[in-house]
Amino acid sequence: MLAEQMQSLAGELLRGGQKHGNEWKAGSVAGEPGNSLSVCLSGAKKGRWKDFAAGIGGDPLDLIAACLTGDDLKDAFKWACNWLGISNETVEIRRAEIQQKAEANKAEAEEQAQRRVMRGRALWMAAQPDITGTPVAAYLHGRGIDLQKLGHTPGALRFAPAQYCKEIDAPLPAMLAAITNLEGRCVAVHQTWLSQHGGQWTKAKLELPKKVLGGFR
Repeated sequence: MLAEQMQSLAGELLRGGQKHGNEWKAGSVAGEPGNSLSVCLSGAKKGRWKDFAAGIGGDPLDLIAACLTGDDLKDAFKWACNWLGISNETVEIRRAEIQQKAEANKAEAEEQAQRRVMRGRALWMAAQPDITGTPVAAYLHGRGIDLQKLGHTPGALRFAPAQYCKEIDAPLPAMLAAITNLEGRCVAVHQTWLSQHGGQWTKAKLELPKKVLGGFR
């Protein structure tokens, strides 16, 4: 809110200063004429200031503190509220609104994460547990992993004959790998889409042949 009224604020605090382009120039935080102190009035750095001679700077509240309250930010905040016409009650209401919105956003993010977990589990449960003789086994063999020598098929891998791929808006064979938590529950599924090239099963020729669905990052 202070930054939105930065030119008025700079003029109030640094009365001996002048506007030069998108900056307010003054000699120091005392407000005398000069060029040592510069306050940005627009753009990405709007509200930021720097006193190059004194080596200090910061945001609008820091400027108020430096000019008026001996660097006491609490008193600077009170002055800013009064200057903006905001009462303590209004500040508390706004703070409560921000907190409420943050909690709602957090709850929504958690709900979306849970939906991703459930979708991942659904994909896993629908896939084929025995990968013997499937494109998954052939793909692993091409990567130097012989399931026959291993003596068993890994329980964390499954085969999905027609796994939807958003990139091509069509199904493709895919290897699914379960990602579990410390309790052994599936929280996400790693998908590797497969296709045949020269008689060999390899990763599909996609921009993103691998994707994770679920609550794993």
